[in-house]
Parts: sequence; C-alpha cells; structure tokens
Amino acid sequence: MIANAIVAVFTLKAARATRRSAAATEKAAEATRDEAEATKQEAAASLQVVEEMKADRELTFRPYLSWEVSPGLGLHASNNGRGPALNAVFCGLIGDGRSWFSHLPTLIDFGPGDKIPEPGFFIQLQAMEMSPPPTPALGHPVRKVAMCEDQLGNRYRFSQGSVHPEIWSYPQPKPDWVQWYEENAPITPAA
Repeated sequence: MIANAIVAVFTLKAARATRRSAAATEKAAEATRDEAEATKQEAAASLQVVEEMKADRELTFRPYLSWEVSPGLGLHASNNGRGPALNAVFCGLIGDGRSWFSHLPTLIDFGPGDKIPEPGFFIQLQAMEMSPPPTPALGHPVRKVAMCEDQLGNRYRFSQGSVHPEIWSYPQPKPDWVQWYEENAPITPAA
C-alpha cells in the first residue's frame, strides 16, 4: 500500500508537471502564431515599399511630351518630364482632317527639358506614307499623337486632350498603338 501511495503521489506530481508543461507549450505556440502574423505583416509592408520604390523609379525616368505643329508644318516639341524620351515619334492630323503628317522615319531623342526647334535643329513634318497611328477613344477627335520609350523599356503614347500618357511595359500584351509604333518606327520590337 505504501508503494501504491508513493506511486500515486509521484503520478500526481508528474501530471501537474505535464499540465504546466502543456500550458507553457500552449503559450509558446500562441507566441509563435503572433510572431508568424507579425512576420506576415512585415513581409506585406516590405512588398508595398518595393512597389512604391518601383513606381518612384518609373516616375523619375518618365518622359512627358508636349508638342504643337506650326502652320508651316514645323514641329515645336518639348520633354517636360524627368526622364529621357527615346525614339520619339510625333504625328498630326493637319488641315482637312484626313491627312496625317509625321517626321518618320527620323526618330528624336529628348533629354529632360529639351526642346525643338533649337538653333541648327528643325523638324519638318511630311505626309505619312504608312497607315495613320491608332488613336484612343477619348470622346473627342484626336488630331495629334506622340510615342516614345524610356531607358527602362516602357513605351508611351501621348494624345491630345489627355494629360496622362498610356504606358505599356513588357510582358503585357501589346496594344494596337505599340504594334503600330514597332512596325512603323525603326526601333527594335520588345520581346
């Protein structure tokens, strides 16, 4: 009997120790869940920071083209953005509204703040011999369009009446204006 009582006391102590150990394990598991949730939130915040950095980088290198065509078909253009406008193409619907003019196949590179005309550099538009550029549906007739690319490989279309350019980046599907740009301007098509 004494042996049974001793075994019962030790069993009771072992059960209490097991209960305390189980409670400690449960608290540790809860702390691990909390740490996992905090890590998940930190990862989401890190992804958001990366996306904001990418957007800031693209804004830093984004061109912004502005242009007019003089009555003599001279191009007056500027890059008001913070990044270069490479391989720029300007097209305009002149006069009767049926004839598109451009400077193709000549391409123009604009650094930030560059303007045309400059002393010794003048661009004269000529009637286009290829199909006209696709124009966006903006709710009004679009009479001028410009396209270019930046050093990151993004392609831009600037349209009369819209302050926000359309932007295409690889590997998005190519819209009709990117296909037209690649087919008619002497540039390397994006993969």
